[in-house]
Formats: sequence, structure tokens, C-alpha cells
Amino acid sequence: MNILRIAVLISATLFVSHSAVTAGVLPGVGAGVPVRSGVTMTTEFPAPQVWINMMPGIIGTQPVVPTVDVAMTLTNNTSQAIDYTFPSTQVFDIFIKDSFGNIISSWSRDRFFAQVITNLSIAPGESQTVGGKVVLTTVDGQYINPGNYVLSIELTNILSNPPSIALIDPVDPIVPIEQINHSPMSQMPLRIDWAY
Repeated sequence: MNILRIAVLISATLFVSHSAVTAGVLPGVGAGVPVRSGVTMTTEFPAPQVWINMMPGIIGTQPVVPTVDVAMTLTNNTSQAIDYTFPSTQVFDIFIKDSFGNIISSWSRDRFFAQVITNLSIAPGESQTVGGKVVLTTVDGQYINPGNYVLSIELTNILSNPPSIALIDPVDPIVPIEQINHSPMSQMPLRIDWAY
């Protein structure tokens, strides 16, 4: 299975300036290699095109419900614990959205979560991975129609003090593209097709 990995740097406080990053190089590693600070987020997505097998199955067997796997790993590269607070035991969700932003399918569909405050703490140097399978069917059980969609995974934490996310330019990784204040999330385009 092809997996697409996307990584962004999440700073727990403020945006790191160019001079602060270049000044923090590891001895013996070489000039220009920045020391990672903040939280690193790595996301694993399926290949950008997914095929749903529409061939009839063997009589008397249950049809296989098509799914895609998505995972997000947060690694704490700071010297302090990173804490997230959630309004329920649900700490993440995965969505498939159409071009208008309508949710076509979600990981949390048909799941129940205790309505209690839940805390997640990531110790310095530690990682936490969340993720699962999202079904390629609509709420009424029909296969998702062929077309272009957006696949996303995000934490469902309460945003009382959201982390600052710095998107890194792949051409010049020292210079951030933009800074966003929200829960950790990642998304990618997804093409769904039917195979006969």
C-alpha cells in the first residue's frame, strides 16, 4: 500500500525566527541543520487515488466494506510536556469531505464516546499516534460516488490555548510558509473511483 507522509512543525508557543533556528545546530552534525523544537506532526495517508471494487462477491458471503487507513503522530521535541484537553473520550476524527466541505463519511460515525473531560499529555521526547480506518460509504450505507474529495484527520481538543502550527516550505525548510492557530490536523486530496 502506498502511504503519503506529511510532516509539519508545531510550535507550542511562538513562531521560531530564521536566526533562532540556524543558531541552534547540533555539534558535529553540520552547519545549517536545525535543532527541532516544538511538536513534529507526521501524517500517514493512503495513495491519492482509491479504487472501490464493485464486482459482486461470492453468494452467501458478506461484502467487504472498503476503508482507508489514516494516522497522525505527534512527537514532543520540547523540554516540557504538551497537554491536550478533550470534551469527551474521542481524541481525534477522520473525515472524507466533498468539494463543498460537506462530510461524506467519518471515522466517528456509529461510535459512541463517554462525555467526560479527557486529557492527553505527551512527555518530552515522546510520541502519540492516533488514527484508524474510515469507511468509503455514505451515512445510508451506499458506496461513495467516484469523484474528488478531501481526506483529513484532526484532534478534537478544546481550543482554550491552541498550539501555533508553522507550515514549512519544502524548498527552504528554514522559512515557514504560514502560521495557523488551531488543533493539529492534516488533509490531502483524495480521488475515489469504482473498479468493475
